[in-house]
Amino acid sequence: MKTVEIPVFSLEKSNATTDACWLGEINDLLRNGPVRLECHLLVFITSGSLNVVIDGTSISLQKGELIYVRSGSIVKITISPDAAGTCVCFTEAFMFGKYDRVLTDYAVFQRSYFHVDQYKDKQYARYESLLVLMKAEFHEQQANTGSVLRSFLNILLCKLDREILDDHKIYQQRIPKEKIREFKYLLEKYFATHRSASFYASNLNITTNYLNKLCQNQEGMSCGDMIRRRIIVEAQRLLRYTALSVIEIAQQLEFESSSYFITFFKRNVGITPERFRKNNKK
Repeated sequence: MKTVEIPVFSLEKSNATTDACWLGEINDLLRNGPVRLECHLLVFITSGSLNVVIDGTSISLQKGELIYVRSGSIVKITISPDAAGTCVCFTEAFMFGKYDRVLTDYAVFQRSYFHVDQYKDKQYARYESLLVLMKAEFHEQQANTGSVLRSFLNILLCKLDREILDDHKIYQQRIPKEKIREFKYLLEKYFATHRSASFYASNLNITTNYLNKLCQNQEGMSCGDMIRRRIIVEAQRLLRYTALSVIEIAQQLEFESSSYFITFFKRNVGITPERFRKNNKK
C-alpha cells in the first residue's frame, strides 16, 4: 500500500563515520523499498546478482558490475540469495565538508545513476582491492579514518569519471563547460521554487541567453526544458510512490493551483497525473 510520504534512507542513525560514510555488505542494506536516498550509493557485486529500480528504471547487475545512484533518487533493490558485494554510502557533507562547489568537479554526480558493465579481470581486481581496503579502514576506525576513507572515495570517484569520459570519447576534456555543471547542481536544489532561467543565470553570473546556449549545446534542450523535465521527474516520483493527492503534489511542487499542475503535467507527459498513476500501479 502506498504511503503519504516516501520512506527515506539516511545515514544519521547508522553506524557511520563523520558526517557520514558507511560501508558494508549488500545484504545489510536497503532490504525494504522503495526508499528515497538521502545519501549517495555505490554498489559493487562480487557474486550472484541483484536488481535495482531507480525512479522506475530497472537495472540488473551481475558479478563484476558496479552502479552509482545519486542522492535524492528513489530506489528499490532485490537481491538474489547467492549475492555478495559491497555497498558504499556517503553524504556530500562527508566528501566535501563546507566546499559544496567541489561537487561539480565529478562527472558522475551529474547523473541520476551510472551503471558500469562487467569489468575485465584486471579492472575487477583493482576495484575489489580498493573496496577491501575501504571496508577494513571503516571497520577498524583508527585515527583519521574519515580522512583515509575520503581519500579512497576520491580515487573511486575519479575512476568512475574515467569510465564516463571513456564512454563519451572525450579524453581531452571534462564534461564541457563548468557552468552547465553548476547549473545542474543549482537546479537540483531549487527546481521546485525557481522555474525561471534568469534565476539560474543570475546565480551563475552569466546571461540567460548564454545559459540557454550552453544547455542546447551540451544537453540538446533549452534551460527551460531542463527545469520542466526536473519538475516532471519529481511529480512522477510522487505519483508513482506516494498516496499524495494531485492537489497535494501540486502544493508540494509549489504550483499556483492543481489545475495549472494538471495542465503542465499533461503538456509535458501527454497524459494526466491520475492516468499516469493508474498506468504505473503495481
